[in-house]
Amino acid sequence: MLLVPIGAYVLSALIVAEPAEVPIDLRKEYFARRQVFFGVIIATIAASYLPDILVSGNLGNPVDASMKAVMMALSAPALLGANEAYHKFNAIAGLLIFCAYIGVLFSQI
Repeated sequence: MLLVPIGAYVLSALIVAEPAEVPIDLRKEYFARRQVFFGVIIATIAASYLPDILVSGNLGNPVDASMKAVMMALSAPALLGANEAYHKFNAIAGLLIFCAYIGVLFSQI
């Protein structure tokens, strides 16, 4: 499945600002692209469920599936709203959840 690497590539392209003005207003660039950015995040996480569903017919590892659902649920309000405080919270919470996700999955290997 190439959908997840494609999603990661698109996300990396969205991070790079292409400003129409100098100096760059990163806050303005971020909020201008937030809907596409978080939409791609949600779509990429949703696409990561496909291999397990297509191969085994279920969502696979319950911890993996639930952590992906939490990350999608955390991204949905960021997609829909432009509240700066939530976006700051989302950045910190997303990093902590992602690190915990990796730690838990690697402890199961």
